[in-house]
Amino acid sequence: MALSENSQQYLESLWGERLRELIKERDSKLHQVRQGLMDPSQIYARKGFRNFLQPDLDHVKAIGIARSECWLEAHKLEGQSLSQIDIDEILRDAASNMDCSANALIANKRNEMQSARPIPSCYSDRIPEPSELSSLFAEAQHDAKEQLRRQLTIQMCKSRGREQLASKAQASASSPRVNQTINVHGPNARVNLDSIDNSTNVVRQDAPFLEVRKAVEEGVANGIERAAILKSLADLEHATEKESGAAKYAAFIAAAANHMQLILPFLPLLSHWAGNL
Repeated sequence: MALSENSQQYLESLWGERLRELIKERDSKLHQVRQGLMDPSQIYARKGFRNFLQPDLDHVKAIGIARSECWLEAHKLEGQSLSQIDIDEILRDAASNMDCSANALIANKRNEMQSARPIPSCYSDRIPEPSELSSLFAEAQHDAKEQLRRQLTIQMCKSRGREQLASKAQASASSPRVNQTINVHGPNARVNLDSIDNSTNVVRQDAPFLEVRKAVEEGVANGIERAAILKSLADLEHATEKESGAAKYAAFIAAAANHMQLILPFLPLLSHWAGNL
């Protein structure tokens, strides 16, 4: 969903402040690596080309992540939950900003490389070819996109789970009250509403682990992915307290991020189970 005009203006205002912070942070890191050296050849030789390039690579990744964070803040003004369409829009927006930043940094670095004298043979580091430079920035952008995709998918699933629980609670609260005869019998007692007790004791409603496991085994074709998802599901199933349950639930969502449509029907119960350990 495209942002409204007000939300878009808010996004750009947030982004302007955040971008200035990111540039200052990158320049500070470069200054620390340079340690007073100005000549590119000396910097490459003494500090290593990759070490001097790393602040620029980190900056490109930070651009994508920070842009998505600003987008999410602006999206809150819309008063709607996050959707897959929103995630796709955020990823496109973050990628566009990373591309602009990477292109500018690559051009600047190539000019710097051309002005550098050959590194003396006593230093093992070398100046890469221009194509290698582009590949390094492309790798950084890819890593940032995958990180964002996982985080946004987890956030979307959590928000949907909370909405479904809230909807059920609201429906229950709005149901008409009816006078009932309550009969409680024996240890581990059950509540019977004008009926004979033919029930069995249930301590807690379990999450649908068997159903999720079956869905993953039948629906995930890639063996490596399937094994990773089932491993994270087993870890979640054996969680014994709330903090570890929340962490293992998040790990399961991350492992299954590429198969959300497959596991989405089970997420509300899984989220509720993990949150009530």
